[in-house]
Amino acid sequence: MNIGKPVLIADIGGTNARFAMVGEDGAITPMAHVKNRDFETVEAAVAHALSANRGPAPVTAVFAIACPVNAETFRLTNADWEVEPARLLESCKLSELRVMNDFLAQGLAAVSLGMDDLLQLGGTARSAAGPRVIIGPGTGLGVALAFNVDGHWKILPGEGGHRDLGPRTPDEFAIWPYLQKRRGRMEAEMAVSGPGLQNLYGAILQREGKANATVSAEDITRLGLKEGDAHARQALLMMASFLARICSDLAITTMAHGGVYLCGGMVEHLLGLLGEPDFRNAFEDKHPVEAVMRDIPIFAVRHENSGLYGIAEYLRSPGRYLLDGNIACFFRQTLG
Repeated sequence: MNIGKPVLIADIGGTNARFAMVGEDGAITPMAHVKNRDFETVEAAVAHALSANRGPAPVTAVFAIACPVNAETFRLTNADWEVEPARLLESCKLSELRVMNDFLAQGLAAVSLGMDDLLQLGGTARSAAGPRVIIGPGTGLGVALAFNVDGHWKILPGEGGHRDLGPRTPDEFAIWPYLQKRRGRMEAEMAVSGPGLQNLYGAILQREGKANATVSAEDITRLGLKEGDAHARQALLMMASFLARICSDLAITTMAHGGVYLCGGMVEHLLGLLGEPDFRNAFEDKHPVEAVMRDIPIFAVRHENSGLYGIAEYLRSPGRYLLDGNIACFFRQTLG
């Protein structure tokens, strides 16, 4: 891979966008962490980030974006921003833009981060070359899989947050009729994400005949973890259980002895719950393969900019990865 440096890199989710520069030596220089809602367009956010740049202007850019990378224009799945490559190349005077899914970047991080940036939540030691599951609740629910192919990592980002989800416990069956669904279908991210937590909390209140006031995911988390609100804590516990079961399904499907990697800001806020036995028990509760599940490790990713780290790894060691077909490339001279 030959890409001009310095490189502007960005990890753009449904709520937050992070920007940094990668220099000739591969070092990352963070520039900005912004809320998407504070900027009308991605170009405005990029301009704000570049205003903090004290070194040479970027020559190229690599963006990880929370949407499928299968078109010429990229609209975020859970936000209003649209990335139009020709406009971005022109406004930033870049020669090349590469676009990947944000969970491809998280997958790159999951196969590159050392144990100092990971917190293990049960299981045995990870297999160095074993399959890995990457999953992160945020504005949506991101999912990727990673497989080692003859010493190279093949990372497959997908839209696993849209898989079906069903009730299992009496409490889940009780609130199921009150949950918001999409055309009658309960998607995983409608229970395991920031909006999903709001959905669970609202359904719990409605089930008990209480008013369903709009409460942010941040406030529900605070109420449940710090202020002893029983309904908020029930919603958090329920979301953690759903997350454990989704992780379990993906882990047993891939025999992920390389580990399950939980990433994103929500994971950091929920570490107390995720470290409790109930989370691990829900993950392992899969008869008749409990013994297999007990061995598979789960890791919470503690690196605060893991998506940017993953992009930088791609730039530093491109020969380590098999990413054909998962990165879209655009060139200023060919786009007019």
